[in-house]
Amino acid sequence: MVVYRLNDWPEVRIEHARRRLAEVRTILDDYVSGNPLGFEWIESGPKKRLTLSVQKLDQPPGNEMALLIGEVANALRGALDSAVWQIIRDAGTEDFQKVANQVKFPIIADPEYWTKMTNLWLPGAPLVVVDRIRTCQPCEHPVDSPLHPLRALQLLSNQDKHAVSVGTSFEIDPEPTFEMEYAWPVRESEFAKWLSKGVRRPSGPIEVGAVVFSGSVPAYVAKIRAKPTASISASANLSDGGCLTLDDIAQIADYVQQAVWHVQAGEAPQEEFLKNPAPFTCTRNNPSVDATRG
Repeated sequence: MVVYRLNDWPEVRIEHARRRLAEVRTILDDYVSGNPLGFEWIESGPKKRLTLSVQKLDQPPGNEMALLIGEVANALRGALDSAVWQIIRDAGTEDFQKVANQVKFPIIADPEYWTKMTNLWLPGAPLVVVDRIRTCQPCEHPVDSPLHPLRALQLLSNQDKHAVSVGTSFEIDPEPTFEMEYAWPVRESEFAKWLSKGVRRPSGPIEVGAVVFSGSVPAYVAKIRAKPTASISASANLSDGGCLTLDDIAQIADYVQQAVWHVQAGEAPQEEFLKNPAPFTCTRNNPSVDATRG
């Protein structure tokens, strides 16, 4: 088994990506904790109408998060490129400086492009390295399978480099929180039935004034305090109409790290692991094949 020496740069870039992704999560948490929908506690009593609605709508920090997500994608892409660049350089490739700028880690979705693109992007690479790289390629998996992590990375990185920005979308799910005193004993299921009947799920984008709960307080409730809370999640929009959650992006980082280690050392257990990327596949999207872009 051939083991290649790499400096710390691929690992440094992967850790940089993880720190930036942690910053994205912190920004989202800060946005949520800032009560962006203006919810306040409302008190009511038996047989009174209780209505909870959106009081304001602070715009989410989409641009700030998009910049960081783009940085994550390009740091991960750079980790892969750095690993193969070092190996080809150290393999004694003739006139390496003439081809250094075209060296990159290929991400190929269509097997018909494999030979052409590896000849272009991996000039002078040892055959064992080319075989290791193919192990973790999208072209090794059916096109109708869930989105391969490297394919997802390719889409995200290309979009950040070639489009206006990485688009971000937010799902906001308001839910009421209650504190109450009962006038007499009541079954929990009875209150749950009343609660589910009053909840209003927005059918489109959240707007100021949108009602998220409305119902007449039951007679068995002596006093009630209610306040909506909001569950907010963020996704990076892909150019083909799909999206990646923050958890998807974290899984891509894990897969990239495994790929770098495999290209370097080629251990058998790692190879089998990379051939079956089920724990890392991004299930929210299945893109069309675009095999020629880096």
